[in-house]
Amino acid sequence: MNFMKFTILLVLLSGFLVFAQNININNVNNDKNDNNVKPDLPISDTLIMQSLDFRNADIRDVLRTIATKYNINIWLSPEVTGVIPVHLSNIKVKDAIRFIVDRYGYSFRHRNGIIEIFKQEEIKPVITKETNIRMEGDKISFDLTDIEIDSVVRKYSQLTGINVMVDKSVRGNISGYLNKVDKKSGFRLLFENSGFEVKENNDVFRVSSKKVLADAAQPQYEGYPGGQLSVSVVEGKVKFEVSNGDLRQIISEIANQSGISIFLYGEIKGTVSARIDSVDIETAFRFLLENTSYTFWKNGSVYFIGDE
Repeated sequence: MNFMKFTILLVLLSGFLVFAQNININNVNNDKNDNNVKPDLPISDTLIMQSLDFRNADIRDVLRTIATKYNINIWLSPEVTGVIPVHLSNIKVKDAIRFIVDRYGYSFRHRNGIIEIFKQEEIKPVITKETNIRMEGDKISFDLTDIEIDSVVRKYSQLTGINVMVDKSVRGNISGYLNKVDKKSGFRLLFENSGFEVKENNDVFRVSSKKVLADAAQPQYEGYPGGQLSVSVVEGKVKFEVSNGDLRQIISEIANQSGISIFLYGEIKGTVSARIDSVDIETAFRFLLENTSYTFWKNGSVYFIGDE
């Protein structure tokens, strides 16, 4: 008797589990089907359009005509434009509207008794550009095409262990191809050829925009075109490119970057336009002061610069 009760209970329990499983499967299938079904238009199935015939008509005029004739509230987004040919007959009004909307790439929604027709915003795929920087031994390679400067600096620091500070004024993207170059020279070349200034102090690079300095010898009128100055001093070698720059400011910038002591006497005035590449400090001073009324001389570790 007990065995028979146990058998009946087991059969009932098995049937219940199968029933529950079928319910879950059906619910999943219904959910999947619901995701593929577009919302229905709130227009009666009994509303039939006998004929609709337009040749090269404005889509807005076509939809407005349907709305007016069948007393339907339709709102058209401004981007719903274009000329369409359409010929429909003996069709449900809501099917005609859906056909026009779907055929020409628009979407619709129903809110507060109004059918809103609009252009579905296109979701563009996000393309991530590769910051292609490689280290091979003590050499570095760059293969960059329009890469954000922040990404370049971050990866360069991670690979080389060299700290880089970037001024707030430095923005945008950078491109360049360098193959197996010195890691410091390559970084400097990459940025300087892209119009930036690179300075090194205590094994830290600082990247900034090229300085634009007003000529101190000229009155500061609004809109006066100042000079452009790019100076770098690396291991005692001076490199600069200057256009209409103030002489006193150039000398001071060389002193600041090199760490030398200078004493300026007299009133140093004048502008300079020149380019020089990798010379020692004394040669740089000699070049800058040539054809001027100024001279320089050195006493111990101090440079004296002023009137002859």
